[in-house]
Amino acid sequence: YWLSESEDTVVNDDVGGREVVVIMRGEGPTGAAFLSQAGGKPLTFKLVNGLIVDEQTGSLWDDAGRAVGGPLAKTKLEAVPSRATYWFSLAGALPGIELHAP
Repeated sequence: YWLSESEDTVVNDDVGGREVVVIMRGEGPTGAAFLSQAGGKPLTFKLVNGLIVDEQTGSLWDDAGRAVGGPLAKTKLEAVPSRATYWFSLAGALPGIELHAP
């Protein structure tokens, strides 16, 4: 996933048959990926005034995948192994890699 230096973004996607959410912040830029389910139920996320909210329960989430408010408070999403790096170094190490740009 392309980390934009100018905007915050939440991407809901399917990777290898698993539903994931990628949270990207323009400041830095930084990003993190998580399996997008809690209690075995799928969740879809969106940004509302810069805050991460799941559409199913309206719970509020932080950038570390923790619900900090709402019905799912104290729930933690499972992190997906990921890393942030420059494109040229990633393409050199993993030649078949696909780039997703929201």
